[in-house]
Amino acid sequence: MNVVRRCVRGVAAIVVLLCAAQGFSQSMASALDETTIRKQVDEVNLTFTVTDGKGRFVTGLTQDNFAILDDHHPPASVHRFQSLTELPLRICVAIDASDSITNYLKFQQEVAIGFLKRILRPGVDQACLIKFTERPVLVQGFTSDIDKLEASVRRVSVRGSTAVWDALGFASEIIAKDDANGQVRRALVLITDGEDNSSHLRFDDALEAVLRAEIVVEVVNTIGTNTPRQEIKRLASMTGGNVWGGGKPKQLANALAKIEQSLRSQYFVAYRPSGEMAPGQFRKIQMKARGHRGKIAYRGGYFVPNSN
Repeated sequence: MNVVRRCVRGVAAIVVLLCAAQGFSQSMASALDETTIRKQVDEVNLTFTVTDGKGRFVTGLTQDNFAILDDHHPPASVHRFQSLTELPLRICVAIDASDSITNYLKFQQEVAIGFLKRILRPGVDQACLIKFTERPVLVQGFTSDIDKLEASVRRVSVRGSTAVWDALGFASEIIAKDDANGQVRRALVLITDGEDNSSHLRFDDALEAVLRAEIVVEVVNTIGTNTPRQEIKRLASMTGGNVWGGGKPKQLANALAKIEQSLRSQYFVAYRPSGEMAPGQFRKIQMKARGHRGKIAYRGGYFVPNSN
């Protein structure tokens, strides 16, 4: 009987230990999830530009010239501020290759090649090329080899309808997968008339993908008029980019020159947000000018990563 009692007590003790271990494991997993969330949003990286009333880029401003609100609260701290940041660039050029640009393709290729040659710093910056019709295709992955990029641009041919929103989602995946070490600036140069007629992805879903990948989108609007679609305007505005008119050859060249100037005039700030973070929450960013009247172009917010 004593042996039986000892066995029962032993089994009970093991059960208690197993339950305690399971509880500790669950608590630890929960704690790790929470730590992961905190670490992933412990620092928000934000690039932005400032222009004056005539559209000229303003440089030489300092951290004191800006006020930041993250989810309506000032940051807990600002870790880093740079004017004319030299952080490496990761640029994705996405070219609309649908039937509507048949007579425009050759000039578009030449201007895009010239843009890449001027903007990429050897050994520092990289670019990739996507063409899209009814579906997006990665023509050239990220590289700093300008000869490969030039060859890839020249391989673009015209065919089919247009899936702009699918191209945005695809580009976001490509840029997000880039394994660049350290902090980089991510930009998408989207050359399109904005007339989407083939996408499976909704615009709002495409915009969310771009925001999650922390990409600045610069749009070259190749439509015949200077009035872009509302979605295109919202895309640029929410990501800290601009819409540039490119309906004529000279306009396209000017647009890419402006984008080049914009990328060379960026400010960079890294800060730690304050307040509670809910997984999946969209946190709105607001920036206000101090001591100047410049217009600030910046990303409108970010999503707090989920714990899984």
